[in-house]
Amino acid sequence: MDEDSEVNWIIAKHFRGATHFEVWKDFSPTTDWKEAGPLIEKNKIDIRYFNPIDNPLMSEPWMGGLTTKNKDGIEYFCTAYGSTPLIASMRALAKSVSNNK
Repeated sequence: MDEDSEVNWIIAKHFRGATHFEVWKDFSPTTDWKEAGPLIEKNKIDIRYFNPIDNPLMSEPWMGGLTTKNKDGIEYFCTAYGSTPLIASMRALAKSVSNNK
């Protein structure tokens, strides 16, 4: 399973109650705005673009971030990067729910 398939699976399990990967393999918020859009809005995910010319050390220009709480209830800003806005935002969302366990 590639990284973005794993991100889709984590989100499907957490937000859709998925229990079997095969059933949810067509769920793809990392590539589909109609699946990601409601998640971005509901979780208030901030999406930013960093120009590669201004930031040559960044391998992926998009950042997704959201305020969440860790397992101890401490609030923090969780970020992730990606080659597209959807990949970055969904990676951040998957990371935030994975960090809360």
